[in-house]
Amino acid sequence: MIEDIRTVMWKEWRSLFRYKGGKMRVGLMLASPLGLSAYASYQDGLLWLDGFFPILISIIIGVLMAGVITPDAFAGERERRTLMTLLASRLPGNAVLAGKLLVALLSAWGATLLLLTVGLIVVNITHWAGFQFYTGKVLAIVFIVGTLVSVGTAAGGVTISMRASTSQEAAQLLLGGLMILPVIGGVAFMALFRANCELGDRIIH
Repeated sequence: MIEDIRTVMWKEWRSLFRYKGGKMRVGLMLASPLGLSAYASYQDGLLWLDGFFPILISIIIGVLMAGVITPDAFAGERERRTLMTLLASRLPGNAVLAGKLLVALLSAWGATLLLLTVGLIVVNITHWAGFQFYTGKVLAIVFIVGTLVSVGTAAGGVTISMRASTSQEAAQLLLGGLMILPVIGGVAFMALFRANCELGDRIIH
């Protein structure tokens, strides 16, 4: 099973950069978060190492990487007429699914580590006070939140990709779903806030 998953992952890595525009797409996707990381770490200085921005950027890059890679997972295979060949191979379905999910997750984590490294280098060069590193709290939150966001986005992207006719359609559906999530989160937050206020009023009176 492990060997089958590694085979699928190797195929996905090659596919990511082999097709036309793959390298440019990944490069453009990383450009903005890299620039944001460098600029924010320069502005915040040592506060960057114990602040909110590394957590925010880990969320952004997790959504971007998983959101760009997973829509092509099955819909892209269907467009290139290679899906039936893949499913008819000796590779079990679980290995195919796990391999595609792991590529998206590892890509998101690799990009997150790259951005954190850029921020760390910028801080230590521009605000030198002896070598400084991220606090354990920030690293723990980045790991937990980044993993949850990447896994959630990757799982949603693969699920949509299984049902979409084209990778473009899958990407649009995933983007639409991601845009709805903040609205749902905001409604849930307001409902919880209102419930807490009502409970506080009852306790006071």
